[in-house]
Amino acid sequence: MKKILIDVDYVICDSGFLHLLNTYLNTNYSLDDFTSSYMEEDVIKSQKEKFAFYDYIKDKNHYKYATIFDNAKEVLEKLNSKFDLYICSSCAIDISGLKEASGLFFKNKYDFLINNFPFLNINKIIFTGSKNIFNADVQIDDKISHLQNNIPLKLLFTAYHNKNITDEELKKQNIIRVNNWKEIEDILLNKQ
Repeated sequence: MKKILIDVDYVICDSGFLHLLNTYLNTNYSLDDFTSSYMEEDVIKSQKEKFAFYDYIKDKNHYKYATIFDNAKEVLEKLNSKFDLYICSSCAIDISGLKEASGLFFKNKYDFLINNFPFLNINKIIFTGSKNIFNADVQIDDKISHLQNNIPLKLLFTAYHNKNITDEELKKQNIIRVNNWKEIEDILLNKQ
């Protein structure tokens, strides 16, 4: 059975982080307003204010505000029956002021997954800071830096922070862009 690694944030769901940022700043930003995967870097310029924001979020559960992407649940369940499916998500936060909060982020993400995707095998949920130590046949992620050269089929899930990556650049790295879960279903299940 082929092994598949699937990321969580901005692949399965939108994570709810933007809700906390908007609440803190009293703003109404949308995902389209950002180009960096670290949204706060785009809008909070002072280091002091970033630390204040990190202090604000370190005990908050942003997955309480997460939205699961259309068809993600149904396609994941189908993939789970055909593949050796692993959720592989980076949530160890190496930012001063948030390192100590990583454990809470792990718990919140884990609770989100088991409550919304009861078919997932809890022994196949991996929380890490680095994905390059894992091998698989397929990997789905929203960051090129997480898509590994040793994985035969690499799918980049379109997210607010990777829309500007050209098809030419993806082709050079042997990466296929997917825009939604129906496209993933078509590639992994309908073309077998």
